[in-house]
Amino acid sequence: SNFFILVLNFNVSFVIWFVETSFVSIVAVKWLSISLESSNLSIKSISQKVGFGHTETMRRLFIQYFNTSPKDYRQ
Repeated sequence: SNFFILVLNFNVSFVIWFVETSFVSIVAVKWLSISLESSNLSIKSISQKVGFGHTETMRRLFIQYFNTSPKDYRQ
């Protein structure tokens, strides 16, 4: 039925969005880690340049991937 196709399309779209979002997050966090190693800019400035809208979102993802905060990683 049309309802089933609509639900199926929604689920596929959601899975594609989730995978793309996860990949973008991994790339952004990796770029952030490289910038932390090679730049003297503040963590907030680097976070904004990498594309994170909120520093807390960046911090949470960074800890998720590196098991340490950006501040501790930089030291």
